[in-house]
Amino acid sequence: MSDFKRTSHAIVLYDGKILMVLRDDKPGLPDANTWTFPGGQMELGENFLDTLKRELKEEIGITPQDVTEIGLIINTVTRSQHHTYVSILTPEEAGAVKLGNEGQKLKFFTFSEMQEVACAKYVSKFLSLYKEGIKKLVETGEIDKKLLGFDENNVLYL
Repeated sequence: MSDFKRTSHAIVLYDGKILMVLRDDKPGLPDANTWTFPGGQMELGENFLDTLKRELKEEIGITPQDVTEIGLIINTVTRSQHHTYVSILTPEEAGAVKLGNEGQKLKFFTFSEMQEVACAKYVSKFLSLYKEGIKKLVETGEIDKKLLGFDENNVLYL
C-alpha cells in the first residue's frame, strides 16, 4: 500500500454538531463542491498527526487541543489511506474556527442535517454504513470503534 495516497482528517465536534468543510468547486478536483471532514494529504517528512495539525490550521484556522486517534480508513477504490481522528472543541476553540485558505465554507451540522447535504464519496459511504456509530459520536462524543466499523487493529476498509 505504499503507492496509496496518505491523508489525515478529523471528525471535529462541538455542542452536538460536526464541523464540515465545503470543498472548492474547481475543475479536476475530486469531490468538488461537496462537504467533507477537515484534513488533507500528507507532505514529505510528516507523520499522520503532523499532517492533521497542519491541515486543521490551514482549513479551520485552529489546531484543537483535544485530538484522539480512531484508526485508519483504507479505501481500495481511491487508493487512499485516511488516518482518522476525533476532536472535541472547547467553546473558545469553536469561537475561533474560521475558513482558512482551502474550501468555500465551514459549517457545524447536526447528525440529521449532515445526512441531507452532498458529501464527498468516502464520507457518504462512511455515513451510510456506520450511521449508528457516527450518530453516537456526534451526539455524545463517545467513540465506539465497533459501531464506527473499525476492526480490532483499528482499521476500516471502505
